[in-house]
Amino acid sequence: MIGKNDMLNFKIQRFDYNYCSEYIICNTRKRVIASVTVEHFSEHKWIDALWVDKKYRKQGFATRLMKRALKDFNGFRFKLWCVPDEEDLKPIPFENLLSFYRSFGFVLDKESNDRSHLMLKRKIRGD
Repeated sequence: MIGKNDMLNFKIQRFDYNYCSEYIICNTRKRVIASVTVEHFSEHKWIDALWVDKKYRKQGFATRLMKRALKDFNGFRFKLWCVPDEEDLKPIPFENLLSFYRSFGFVLDKESNDRSHLMLKRKIRGD
């Protein structure tokens, strides 16, 4: 477990491309331990591929990445699919994912099936 003071050593790096922005956090060995991609569309941003290495989960890395991405693109509408990683041997429970995204102001838009939901965050200045 990483202490609060040690979190300062794990800086978020942002890489911008024509179609997306990628945020990563590396450990002291320069290995990527967490990442998220924000895809750019004309009317909204799409949160894609939020990932944290299993060894670093439950330590605030996903929260830091989400806060940074939402702050950087404040004023835009956001969308994402809330889907557990089926390739993970111990996927994060679906209800936990819903709760996590709701904590950032995302709401359910429509259900696609029992394991996948489209979530939206309306554009609100000053989030």
